Parts: sequence; structure tokens; C-alpha cells
Amino acid sequence: MRIIVDDLLSANLHTPIGPTGTLRRLMANRDYFSARGIDFQVFTYDIVRPGGMEAAGNPPKRRFGRIKALLRGLIQGNRWLTVLYLLRERRCVQHFVRAYLALGRRGDILVFHEEYTAYEYLRQAGFLGRDRAGQPQIVLFQHSDGTKWTMELASFPKLRNTWLYRRMDREMDLVYHRAVRLVFIARVGLENFNHENPDIPRERLVFFHNGIENLPLAGCSESSGVKYDLVCTGTVNSRKGQTLILEALGRLREEQRREFHLTIVGDGPAMEACRELTRCYGMEELVTFRGRVANREMHGELQRHGIFILMSSNEGLPISIIEAMRAGLPVITTNLAGMPEQVETGRNGVLIACKVEALADLLGRMEEYDWEAMGRESRRRFEREFTFSQMLQQYCAMLEGVAKSESV
Repeated sequence: MRIIVDDLLSANLHTPIGPTGTLRRLMANRDYFSARGIDFQVFTYDIVRPGGMEAAGNPPKRRFGRIKALLRGLIQGNRWLTVLYLLRERRCVQHFVRAYLALGRRGDILVFHEEYTAYEYLRQAGFLGRDRAGQPQIVLFQHSDGTKWTMELASFPKLRNTWLYRRMDREMDLVYHRAVRLVFIARVGLENFNHENPDIPRERLVFFHNGIENLPLAGCSESSGVKYDLVCTGTVNSRKGQTLILEALGRLREEQRREFHLTIVGDGPAMEACRELTRCYGMEELVTFRGRVANREMHGELQRHGIFILMSSNEGLPISIIEAMRAGLPVITTNLAGMPEQVETGRNGVLIACKVEALADLLGRMEEYDWEAMGRESRRRFEREFTFSQMLQQYCAMLEGVAKSESV
């Protein structure tokens, strides 16, 4: 008997976030699912609603990116603006779920990547009651370190102690208890969640690393002419730590700075702050703002550089680090969340505290490490642990396990 699986994400399919990349890879491998008896479909905002998020009232980011960055600062500093902003986001999720339900799908398993989307599905489908007969099985992916509220409050610190915070907390708990599987992309996420939620059976918690396509190395990479050619990719925001990197470079002595070049790939609300710091420290010649790079070009872009750096204050298991490992780059990153599962100090990079002082100290003693050897180990580690083929097999095995357990 075939298993019908719908994977839902309330975002446009090409939004530059980790889950959308994974969904695109899964969609490209539907034949593999079919061979294992799984009818697999992906549903994102732009698939179920023509026009995507913009049709629901979200302005196109390219047109209003600068305005949105200014508004985000105001929102983060005001509890009422925070609540209004999140209510607007929740309304978009409601539109998405309503459009999905209108398709009349009858999936055996529904996979979600956000708690509220799962909750809204249960509410609109009339499945909040105790009687679960005829309901699809719910699988919820956790793209965080497994600690409740950490990522949300990092983005919206004024949300705490509001009525919406309390309501969202109840919704999260309900979804956690209704999900037959909670899937974590980092081992530490599973352990943190299990510690915080001992009442949820351990057998419902599943862990496997994310993975990406195994692309070959190009061979000879371009040289920027500096000793340490750093590159950072991802959304440019406070959580990803691009401003922290610039602060650390700014603290180096003039002669030390000349050994470095930093390329920031991506865009986001902290871009203007990054440019201002660059001007403030007089580092215009040492920093390149590359802007957005298409996914298909990222592998080549990374190979033009020597060392990958990501100073995030909160993560799950960053795809950007996996991309850097695939490109054969050593990695400098923070010693938190899933990063220690990707990087081992002295083997394929260096883990440090998420502090300007810690990074400035490391940048001042780079000669202590063999960066080329660590880059080679990064590539080997990627091939051992982080390829998409491995992740795909584990994803399918998880779905088959759900179907088997529910048929007993």
C-alpha cells in the first residue's frame, strides 16, 4: 500500500532559507520516493496560491527591502508593533492553510516545518478535538537548537509576556504533543528538546543531519592575493553575526588587517549597519559586499575563497556551513547549537565563543592553524556525513516508520 505524504511550508519555494533548499532537493527526487512506495508532494505558498506571499499582502522584498529593514528595527523595540507584525504573519499562514485545504488532499502523513502552520492546519481542518480517527499523521521538523523560544525571542525580544506569546506557547505545546514524530536536524536539538519536554515520549523524537548535493571541486580556485580570504554567506541580520565579524576585524592593528579580505554574500536587514561599520573602520578596501548569489552559483562562489566564517548567535544546523565543507573550506564558527556536529577545532576549522573578543583573538593568531589541511578535512567530512543521498534515505526511512507504526 502506497503512502501519501504532503510536505508543507508557509513560504515561497525560492525564499533563501534552509528549508526551501531542502524541499527543492526533495522535489527533484520524487522518483526515489515513488520507488519506495511513497507518493510525495511539496506545497509552498507560491504553489497553492498564485502570486505567492505577495498575493497575501506581503510586499516584494526586492522593492521594499530598505524600508522593511528600518521597520524591523522599530518592530524589535516595541511590543505592540511586534504583536501587530506577527499577527500579520499569522494571517498569511492562515491563507496558506486555507488554500491547501481547498485542494482536497487526503494525505496519510503531513510534514510541517513551523509550529503555527501545523496548528492552523489542525484548527481549520477541525482536528483539534480528542478524536483522531481519520486524521493524517503529523510530522514536525525542528530547524533550531531544540530550545523553546530561543530563536523567536532573538528576532522579537519584545514578544515575551504578551498575550500573543502566551497563546503561541499553548499552540506550540499542542502541536508537540500531537506530532507522531519531531524531527531534528542536529543531535543537540533532540537532546535539548528531550530535556525540556520529558513528557513527550522519546521514541517520537528523530534525528538526522541535513544534506546537500555532492558536487565535485573545480580544482584550482582563484586567489584574492591576501593571506586569509574570508567569506560569509547567508541572510545579513543580527543573528547571523556579520556585524560581529566586522567589529573583530576593526579591532586588529593596521598591519594585521592587511592580511585579510572579507566577502559578505547575501542581503538582509543588517546590510546598512554592515556598510556603516565598514566605513567607520576605514575597511572599504578589505570588505566586499557581494549581494545575493543564486543557489546554482554558490558552490563556485565559495571555491573562490579560502576560509568560511559564520558567527551566528543561534542556529539549528546551518546549510551554509555544509556548503562550505562541500567546497573544501575550513570553517570558523561559534561553539553552539549544531555547529560542533559540523566543525571540530583543529580538524576542519575552529570553534569559538560568539563574542567579538574571541574572534579578534583568533584573527590575531591565524598562523597557529594549517588552514589548507583543515579545508581538505572539511571536504572529507562532508562526504562522510552531510550528502543529500544520506539525508534522503533517512527521511524516507522516517516516513516508512511512521506509516508502519500507525498501521499496527
